[in-house]
Amino acid sequence: MAAYAVHELTVQIDTGSSTFVSIAGLETLDLSVNGEVKDWNELGNGGWKSRLLTGKDIEASFSGKRVEGDAGNDYIATLIDEVTTGANSSVQITWPNGDILTMPCVVDVGTYGGGNTTDVGALEFSCLSNGQPTFTGFSA
Repeated sequence: MAAYAVHELTVQIDTGSSTFVSIAGLETLDLSVNGEVKDWNELGNGGWKSRLLTGKDIEASFSGKRVEGDAGNDYIATLIDEVTTGANSSVQITWPNGDILTMPCVVDVGTYGGGNTTDVGALEFSCLSNGQPTFTGFSA
């Protein structure tokens, strides 16, 4: 059994043409997997509900600093005013053990610069799954 520090994760974004680059300046990653469960009550279950997991989505939220001149950070920054398919990309997260999540996504930039006068400009964004992700190496 092994533990790892979050700073050991590698996060990359597709800047176009399936070219993945790392994103400098990231400080936090909040990865959530959300299930969509349908439930119903059927005769013969004594009042107990039946349930079925019918869908899933993944959201990866990042916060960090705006690092001009870094290809990944610059790419995310260019998406601040994008809508519709202009905000589509793919994100790839690699764990220290080699597991990889590759996820087509919509990139939603929430914070670009700003803060206290002595702060470093922020860059915060979320990558929301847009279709089925690929899990490589994940095992139970």
